[in-house]
Amino acid sequence: MKLSTPILVKSPDLKLNYGSQFFNIGSCFANNLANKLSYFGFKTQQNPVGILFHPFAIEQFCKWLEAEAINLDLFVEQNKVWKSLQAHSVVQGETPEDLLFNLQKAVVETRNYLKTTDTIFITFGTAFVYHHLPTKKYVANCQKQHSSLFKKELIEIKALVEAMQQIIKTLSKFNQANIYISVSPVRHIKDGLVENNLSKANLLAAVHHVIENNTNVDYFPAYEIVMDELRDYRFYNRDLLHPNELAIDYVWEKFSIAFFEENALQLMHKVGKYRKLSAHRPLQENKATQLAHLAKINAFKQDLLAEEPHLQLDK
Repeated sequence: MKLSTPILVKSPDLKLNYGSQFFNIGSCFANNLANKLSYFGFKTQQNPVGILFHPFAIEQFCKWLEAEAINLDLFVEQNKVWKSLQAHSVVQGETPEDLLFNLQKAVVETRNYLKTTDTIFITFGTAFVYHHLPTKKYVANCQKQHSSLFKKELIEIKALVEAMQQIIKTLSKFNQANIYISVSPVRHIKDGLVENNLSKANLLAAVHHVIENNTNVDYFPAYEIVMDELRDYRFYNRDLLHPNELAIDYVWEKFSIAFFEENALQLMHKVGKYRKLSAHRPLQENKATQLAHLAKINAFKQDLLAEEPHLQLDK
């Protein structure tokens, strides 16, 4: 009896291993993937200026990578903390100068990191953007400013394609990395469910147009796996919008099988055991027991590093 509609995940021509270096940018689902990569010891960086939901926001970050000046007119103060409308609120400063320094630091670190990155994952969340009326700029985050300062717009497919092409062009300049694009399965209910579907449709149409015209770009069907293969509320958090841990684990499993070499998959199993051992706390809390447990963890770690020097186990 067939109880689901499986989504085929295309494997890359050259599967990935622990020598691969990953960069993840985009919506919160990009962080889900990056967190899994980090957990299993891969070298990865994620969202240097926080979550960016739409292509225009990611394109703006790419302009910073190409040395465009950061727009100080889009700095705002909120509860004695400065934030940028072009970044997530996780990047902030006590003064405008502090905020500018933190943004510039993130840009410089990303430039350097991308020079040795061979695999990039981009996740687009929405085709809706907010237009900041005073500056006539599209923003990444409204930072709880008054709604009268913004106008919400649905970006048409042509403009989305142009933004995505520019993102790919910029990211490809640092190193000829393979780029994988996905559309986030997270529903943006504030836009309305009908509007959310229209937004996702525009993103999907734009993404596949871009893939057809770039040889180093391919698609990872995270959206289809959650929406069509899982297709059940038990795979969502209580908000019924965000995929839960079970769904994320399922997507990760399909991704891993399709993308990683067999040797990497076997080592990932060992790293998983190491992570669980590291998280375990002995029932007996005497010093001798604790020291023995720490010694066991360290010995396991050294064995793993001897087997694969590229492992990142300190995160």
